[in-house]
Amino acid sequence: MGDVQLHHYQHVWPERFAAEKTKIRRCLGKDYPVEHIGSTAVPGMKAKPVVDLMLGLPHLDIDRFLIDALQKADYTYVPKDEWKERYFFRKGEPGNGTCHLHIVAYEGGEWRDKLAFRDYLKKHPGKAADYQKLKSRLAVKYRKNRSRYTASKEPFIQHILHLAAKES
Repeated sequence: MGDVQLHHYQHVWPERFAAEKTKIRRCLGKDYPVEHIGSTAVPGMKAKPVVDLMLGLPHLDIDRFLIDALQKADYTYVPKDEWKERYFFRKGEPGNGTCHLHIVAYEGGEWRDKLAFRDYLKKHPGKAADYQKLKSRLAVKYRKNRSRYTASKEPFIQHILHLAAKES
């Protein structure tokens, strides 16, 4: 399932995002919106050393062209039947990837939620610290079970999304 190991914030993460964004756009031949999401997008946050990117498409469709184009940027399509509103691509080996690419409908629910969560944590350092503490506890508890680690963060994420909605 992959070990959960959190690393201190690395200043190279935004640079890696920018380089990957350029590669993705070049391979697709269009300037689709691409955002840096997840913990590596929050300055100072401990994170798994995997840069999460989110690509917004006008319609949530993937086809052979998209899969082949992203393969040129070293991304592998990983079907996840449980995800109905996004597609997932990984750069690197399973359980040891360097980047995760989430393809969603531009300005759809997934798009809005991922940006709201990231932006709220950036704006509220106390909540970011709470999230980091939770992640640290869960990383110890579920060190050998990345799926349980991820699922156990969901109530906190939903709480932050509720706070973000009230603030906007």
